[in-house]
Amino acid sequence: SLGELLAAHELTLFAASSGSAGSGFLLHHRPIRGGLVHPAYTVPDSLQSLVDERLGAAPDQERPNLPVIRWAVDALLQVGLDLYEADVLMIWITEPDGTAHATGVGSPHTLAVLPDIDREVGRILTGLDRRGLLSRTNVFITSDHGFSTLVGTQGVTQLLVEHGLKRAAVSDDVVLAGGAIHVNEGGEDRVEAIVRLLQETEWIGPVFTPGPSSGRAGGRLPGTLSFGTVLWDHERSADILVSGNWTSAINEFGFEGEVMFPGVATHGSTSPHDIRATFLAAGPDIKRAIRTTIPTANIDIAPTVLALFGIAPPETMDGRVLREYLRSGPIPSSIGVETQADTAMVSWPAGQYGMVVHSSRVDGVRYVDSTTVWRKP
Repeated sequence: SLGELLAAHELTLFAASSGSAGSGFLLHHRPIRGGLVHPAYTVPDSLQSLVDERLGAAPDQERPNLPVIRWAVDALLQVGLDLYEADVLMIWITEPDGTAHATGVGSPHTLAVLPDIDREVGRILTGLDRRGLLSRTNVFITSDHGFSTLVGTQGVTQLLVEHGLKRAAVSDDVVLAGGAIHVNEGGEDRVEAIVRLLQETEWIGPVFTPGPSSGRAGGRLPGTLSFGTVLWDHERSADILVSGNWTSAINEFGFEGEVMFPGVATHGSTSPHDIRATFLAAGPDIKRAIRTTIPTANIDIAPTVLALFGIAPPETMDGRVLREYLRSGPIPSSIGVETQADTAMVSWPAGQYGMVVHSSRVDGVRYVDSTTVWRKP
C-alpha cells in the first residue's frame, strides 16, 4: 500500500475518514509509520487514547454529516500534523455524497452542503499555512465517482424473480451484489437465460461475462463483452456483470445523467456521468492555471505521490505518474491518448442487441470511459 511504500523510505502517512468503517480502513490498513483515525476506531489501537484526549469522542453520524467531517479534519491537523508530523496526509470527506444519495444530484439540500465542505477544505489549507507548511505542500482534491439520477421502476432482482430465474428476492440460487450476478444453481443454462433476458430488457445496459481467454474482448456468451474490457477480470468475479442503461437527460435540478434503475441518485453504472470526476491539483510541484482532459483515475494518485518524493512506483502498482501535471513534466498537449471501442452484438428472431465499451490508454494505463448499448426490433 502507499503507506507501506512510504514507510520503507522513512516517510509517514496519516489518514482520517468520516466514511464507512471499511472504506476508512483501506486508506491506511497497516501503518508501519503514522496512523489512521476513524470515528469508530483507530489504527493502531494505541492511538485511540491520544485521539480521545485531543479531540474527545466522535460525534454521531447524521445527515448532513458535517459534525463528523469537522472532527475528522481536526484529527488530520491536530493528530496527523501536530503529533505525527506526517509527510503525507489523506482524508476522506463524505459530503456532499451522503446528501446527494438521499435527496438528489443538484438538489437544494445537496447544494446547501457545498459551502460547509469548502470551509473544511479551507480549514485544512489554513492549518497547513499556520504551521508554515502550505508553500511546500502539494494538494490533490478529487471524488471517488460522479453521480446520476435514478429513474427506473424495477430492479434486476425483481426482474429475475418475475421471469422464474431466481426463486425469491432473498434466495441464494442466484445472488446479486450490485451489478454482479452469481449463479449458484441451474448451471450454464440459467446463466444463458439470464443473459438473454437482460439483453432483451430495455432498461438494462451493457452485459458482461467471463472471457474465453485472457486478453480477448468478447465475452463467453454471444452479445457480451468480457470482464477484462471493464478491468474486472479477477478471481472473485461473478458469472455475469450488468449495468443499468443510461442517458444524458437533465434532471429537475438541471444536472445531466440518468440511469434506469430505481432509487434517488447513485453511481456505479458505465455512464460517463458516473465514471467522470473532477480532479484538482495545486502546489509547488504542480503546473499553474492549466486544464486538461487527458484521461486519469484515482489509481494514478498513489504513483504520483511516490514520484513527488523521488520514489519509483513498483511494477505491481496500478496507475501511472501524472507527469503532465508536474512542473518538471511535459505539456498536456504532448501526451498521447489512444482510444479503443470493443463491440459485441447478438441477433435473435425478435430483435438485436449490441454494446460498445469505449476506453482510452495513456502511458500503457487503460481507462474505461463509458459504454453504449442499442437494441433494434
